[in-house]
Amino acid sequence: MSNDETDAVDAGAAPDDNPDVDPGDIEARVDRVETIIERLETEDLSLADATRLRAEAEQLLAELDSSLDLGEGSVVERDT
Repeated sequence: MSNDETDAVDAGAAPDDNPDVDPGDIEARVDRVETIIERLETEDLSLADATRLRAEAEQLLAELDSSLDLGEGSVVERDT
């Protein structure tokens, strides 16, 4: 990709985008999803930006679902 193409892509990026969310950090992913929801609800975004944010949120939610999937297990309270 040329510098002009890179600049064009960067120009469309929202200032608080965080592509470096640590995939192992559940709290960071939840926080990012909440930030995306807030932006979608409160900001006047272009269709392209809203679509991009929605796709990012869907990806993060899928990762969270996979990380938190415990199968058919049950929660057992243990004495500490």
